[in-house]
Amino acid sequence: MLSRKSFLLTLGAALISVPFHAQSGPLHKPTDASLTASTTYTEQELEKLVPLPRPEDVSSPEAIIRALHESVSGPKGEWNPDRFRSLFIPNVFFGYDDAGKDGTLRISTLSLEDLVRDLQRLHRQTSWYEIAVDVPTLIKIRRGTQATLVTLSATAIEAPQTPIPEETEKKTSFTSMIYLGRRWWIVSHIY
Repeated sequence: MLSRKSFLLTLGAALISVPFHAQSGPLHKPTDASLTASTTYTEQELEKLVPLPRPEDVSSPEAIIRALHESVSGPKGEWNPDRFRSLFIPNVFFGYDDAGKDGTLRISTLSLEDLVRDLQRLHRQTSWYEIAVDVPTLIKIRRGTQATLVTLSATAIEAPQTPIPEETEKKTSFTSMIYLGRRWWIVSHIY
């Protein structure tokens, strides 16, 4: 078994060598400071930054996933994002894969504000409903007796009408969350 010092030296060497082995072209570094910013929050700081959640929405990893899908659902018209926002840390990571106009596959990321704007635009155009149909736990890390980090895979169906037709394609997402204080917080959501 490696000592902590040996492990850290090995890890550091591996991380330093990755760009030289993985990079085939010129290195492009992000210039936006927000892409590399680190943030630390206390429970009290987070509570001041997000709307008050429904206690049942943030009581367990499974509950927060179901609330995520319920909170984006609703009829055509103005959509209130407060329930949705209450589930996330402010700088949550949203990521997904898509194809550009030329068919090139790429990875896209969104901020919470960008996703809220997209959902508001969607609801102005049409009704939108999502239902989580399966929420298995993939990873659970415990510190003491409390699970503090969980990653779930959720299978959901989505459609512009309710009830959602049975033949609707199921989509899978991965969500990581951390337990802090008295509730769960979503820190990343990949779909």
